[in-house]
Amino acid sequence: MPPKRDSFPFRWIKRLIWLYFWLLLFEGALRKWILPDYSDYLLIVRDPVAIGIIWFAIRDRLFQASSIAIAFAVLVPAFCLLGTIQVMNGLSPAVAAFGLRTYFLHLPVIFVIAATFRFRDFQELGRAISIVSIAMTPLVVLQYLSPQDAWVNFAAGGEAGQMSASGEHIRTPGLFPFISGMVAFNACAFAVALGAEFTPGFLSRRLRWLAVMACVICGALSGSRSVVVAMFLVLVGVLVGTCLSLKSFKGALRVGGLSIVAMGLLSTSVVLQTGIDGLVERFADAGLGQGLLLRAVQPFLDFGEYLKDGTVLGSGLGLGTNAGSRLATGDVQFILGEGEWERVILEAGIVLGLLYLLCRAWLTVSLGLDALRAAGRGYLLPLLLWFACAPDLLLGQWGPPNQLGFAVFVTGLTLAALRVERDAMRSGATLGTRPLGSLYHKTVPSRA
Repeated sequence: MPPKRDSFPFRWIKRLIWLYFWLLLFEGALRKWILPDYSDYLLIVRDPVAIGIIWFAIRDRLFQASSIAIAFAVLVPAFCLLGTIQVMNGLSPAVAAFGLRTYFLHLPVIFVIAATFRFRDFQELGRAISIVSIAMTPLVVLQYLSPQDAWVNFAAGGEAGQMSASGEHIRTPGLFPFISGMVAFNACAFAVALGAEFTPGFLSRRLRWLAVMACVICGALSGSRSVVVAMFLVLVGVLVGTCLSLKSFKGALRVGGLSIVAMGLLSTSVVLQTGIDGLVERFADAGLGQGLLLRAVQPFLDFGEYLKDGTVLGSGLGLGTNAGSRLATGDVQFILGEGEWERVILEAGIVLGLLYLLCRAWLTVSLGLDALRAAGRGYLLPLLLWFACAPDLLLGQWGPPNQLGFAVFVTGLTLAALRVERDAMRSGATLGTRPLGSLYHKTVPSRA
């Protein structure tokens, strides 16, 4: 029998998940400002935590025997065998080990979060995400107003190197090493804050409204089209969920009111208006049809070319990541292309690479369908989180540890949100009539 959810092993797993979360948030601060000389080593600072989470989960039989989890588990020995063959053919063992770690080490954390988090855990994490988003806003403002070579705009390693946005401004990364971390975190925080409007008892009104304002301000000053698009996708989730369930209509009206207030706030601030003008300029330069939309569908259009360029055994696991290329050549470069699908196919070969990408697509689609069903019952939080994590889960680059961490963590939160609803439904309750927390605590924990 698995242990009860409040037993000692569960408490340790939850503590490790929380440690994983805090390291994910502050890894960039460590690499940029506190321990810049150890930036390369801190790339894998969350790896021991992930190993601890997985060890406890295996020991206490917490992994659910789902088809998707089994498919990923079957691929692990196959990739290990492939890595061994590639090392025998000249690939550096360190590069192969980093590649295997990128593919599989953090992935099981998704399923452990879903198996162990109760409503109150989910609620506390949502509160922490909202508070961090609010507290990080002054830092983003300072980064936007500071010169590119100011200490607050250092990149990983303690040197200037953030990407430019417009004029003399950078793409503000907040706490994270680069802007990709801000894209993922801001989308997650926006989804949590808006999802609370449709989840009674999840977050206080003041906290969620302040968090929405913080996300909007950070988006306006980000200088990044990706941050804005990620927030827009969360709003699309609100629209889709409202169309699926009339229960969500009142919540949608509150979200609309918040949007009007946010737009009013933006129009009264010179700094925010300058940031918006810079974003408008960047969107105009990119173009809608030839720029943004083409960039979104490019992996699908070029997938046939990836398969043609790939080989059966691949070029080497991990070789297409920045860390792997540095280990192999001494320099950071895109040896096997910038896109994730291209990297996976060229690294792992056309057989295992394709199977791995299919498993990621399967998880993305399956999770999205479950979230849509929940939205049809008036529970929109999983759908908004899915819109926040789906791009990284399906297409996102998992070589950068920060981007991999957010893809794993937010996907785990989405699964956990769905589990909360399933447990509530087992009690015979109807979501939307009472706070979700009161429903959850009437259930008997099921076997994970």
